[in-house]
Amino acid sequence: MNVVASDAIDATPHKVGDLRILVRLLAGSAGLNFNNTVLTLDTPGGSYRYTYNETIDTDRVSSSTSKYNIYYVQVGTMYQTGYLNHGDVAKIILHIEPEIEENQNVRIKLIPRVGQYTQIEFDTPDSMNQRMISVWPS
Repeated sequence: MNVVASDAIDATPHKVGDLRILVRLLAGSAGLNFNNTVLTLDTPGGSYRYTYNETIDTDRVSSSTSKYNIYYVQVGTMYQTGYLNHGDVAKIILHIEPEIEENQNVRIKLIPRVGQYTQIEFDTPDSMNQRMISVWPS
């Protein structure tokens, strides 16, 4: 996974309001059904749970704070909307409220109904003064 943070449309300076998580399957992994995959986000401001909303054709963010969107960057030969199969590269896009501030610890878990969950953890940079910033891997 790769996580890119950005300020929200009506963002406060030096805070992150949107996350885009680039995902693909590892070799030998089973496909992932987004319809029954939960994403959790833990920040100093609280813990949040997101479920799949829809597949979109642009990189736009959902206005919901409880749903995530999927944007396919690349589709493989076994592509199905709402699923991540071998050859697919997708962005999980979500909106965060309250916004994440500088120098805060963030933990994201992608939890499928079947199989092992994936967890990443990172600290936001001490200074966030760009519209888009890569936060993991750093």
